[in-house]
Amino acid sequence: QEELYIASGDTYRPASGGGGDTATVHVEIDGTWTADNNAISVFGSWQNDGTFTGGTSTTTFTSTTGSRTLSGTMTGATGKFYDLTFAGVSGGWTFSNAVETGQTFTVTSGAVSGNGQTLTVARNFTLTSGNASTGYTSGSNQTVTIGNDISDSGTEGVWSSGSTVQMTGTYDGNSSFTDITTSQVFVNLDLAYSGTTTTNANSIIKATGTIHLKGGIWTSGGGGRSESRISANATPVVIDS
Repeated sequence: QEELYIASGDTYRPASGGGGDTATVHVEIDGTWTADNNAISVFGSWQNDGTFTGGTSTTTFTSTTGSRTLSGTMTGATGKFYDLTFAGVSGGWTFSNAVETGQTFTVTSGAVSGNGQTLTVARNFTLTSGNASTGYTSGSNQTVTIGNDISDSGTEGVWSSGSTVQMTGTYDGNSSFTDITTSQVFVNLDLAYSGTTTTNANSIIKATGTIHLKGGIWTSGGGGRSESRISANATPVVIDS
């Protein structure tokens, strides 16, 4: 199978000004890949044991089969993605390590397993694959940190035991729930961080664990009515002053 392999001590930089798009099956990085603002298409798995500088690139995983993995360093200056998209009908991907994006995280088709690994999304987390209950599965005790917006119109997210979604508002001081169906059930939610506003643009937000308001503003937006529901055996809402 085709693989893009960058050996230790080597640097791969196809075109610093754009137009150096890359398409491959598997990626293995032992050296350095500087992506700039190019598009990257990966049909197989990703392994970074060197340095990946994502720049403003878009990385799209396109597999149409399962058992693909993302492993190695995928956070910080030596590993984080910028825009990260999964778009393979019947594709399946599993995180082996923590993942970070400098901008967006999107699943348009296929199924992604967070496998309990930390996921940090600087801006928007979006599920649009239409695969109810399979688009994204967090795994037990996973923390997903979202800097701006979460959208899941097809109830594709499965939030496993002990998982926490943190709506930090770090992107522009605002965070929001948009297109969340009444069938969607989170576990723990950390919202309305100090100095930020979290908006619920839906009728109901459900959680089975704790809803923790972190000192900011929690609003329905638009003057409408919204509800936050917690299961009977869950911890009550926690409100920081």
